[in-house]
Amino acid sequence: MTYNNSSSALATYLNNCGAATSYGINKNKMEKRIRTLKGVVVSDKMQKTVVISITRLKKHPKYKKYYKVTNKFKAHDEKGEYHVGDKVFIQETRPISKDKRWKVIAKQ
Repeated sequence: MTYNNSSSALATYLNNCGAATSYGINKNKMEKRIRTLKGVVVSDKMQKTVVISITRLKKHPKYKKYYKVTNKFKAHDEKGEYHVGDKVFIQETRPISKDKRWKVIAKQ
């Protein structure tokens, strides 16, 4: 499977690391999907950790109006190469610490 997204850095990373293929216990019955999100670095004050802010639009069930919902995720940054204001892609991974379940994979 190849990814044809507008972001070539993310597509190249996913194809090279083998994340483009699904895996699971039985490939016919159960497949594991790797979650990837796009956000902005809002804090880089911790060692090997950055805080990513993800903003999405959500529709109100009754009034049908869209409003912004912001979530913050702590992501692993091994080399400390991402700083405040960088637009990055994060990928879900195994728990690294109490709060970290994501790792930064590429700049946008």
